[in-house]
Amino acid sequence: MSCDWNVFCRTCNDEHGFCDANHQVDLMFKLIDHADAIAGMARLLDDTWEIELRTHYGRIDAEWFKKHLGHDLVARSEYGDIRERPENLVENYGPRA
Repeated sequence: MSCDWNVFCRTCNDEHGFCDANHQVDLMFKLIDHADAIAGMARLLDDTWEIELRTHYGRIDAEWFKKHLGHDLVARSEYGDIRERPENLVENYGPRA
């Protein structure tokens, strides 16, 4: 069954959508893990320059990540299911040292 995933801000009830990110919950975790780095690129990626940050599933909006920096970001499916990375696991899903 198809299940598309997006990054969702529970603090603001706002979603960063992607196109057909089917079963891409791990990608959403990767983006959440690096939200501060993505937000830090916002000035570089503004409309002044022809530079984009993309995935196969669409553009990554650095301004969105900047706006939601420090907020409660989670992966949310197109059906509203929420996934959070367990606190004791790191990016590669191995035990936290």
